[in-house]
Amino acid sequence: MLGLYTGARLNELCQLHLSDVKPVDGVLVFDINDRDDHEAHPKRLKNPASERLIPIHSRLIKLGFLDFLNRQKDANNIRVFPELKWNEAEGYGRNVGRWFNEQYLRRVAGIKDKKKSFHSFRHTVANHLKQKGVAESYIGELLGHSPGSITMGRYGKVFQPRVLLDEAIQRLIFFDVPVNKN
Repeated sequence: MLGLYTGARLNELCQLHLSDVKPVDGVLVFDINDRDDHEAHPKRLKNPASERLIPIHSRLIKLGFLDFLNRQKDANNIRVFPELKWNEAEGYGRNVGRWFNEQYLRRVAGIKDKKKSFHSFRHTVANHLKQKGVAESYIGELLGHSPGSITMGRYGKVFQPRVLLDEAIQRLIFFDVPVNKN
């Protein structure tokens, strides 16, 4: 669900610290960064544009993501997903990617197309927003792509979290996932 409602890269999500989920200007965001004062295993970003704030979709909140975070805090964890193991070559996402792509997609979901993987969520998010007429600048910033012009890349600042939330994130509407109220 995080991949579907953020468009973030797998390792960006897997390496999140609890402190990376925070309010910025009144909007709860994922702070995608490579700042890591807590561990010997460093966070990584693909490129400088990958450092960004991704507003958290209301669907994730309704599904209990904040409750999940509170349980992690109560357990004195530093990372959002403390059970994930670090790998020199691929950071924290390696085993999750293998499980998702080989076990879940192929065996559980029955998707046989080898071109489909966790990374496909990034394509899905980009295409979904494009089909809704969302400006490329919002989509690019959301996905952590470098802006294409000097005007936006050098002079233009990043979008405020509220702008990305309203113009992009909240426009990601795929299906109505039932929310368990127990």
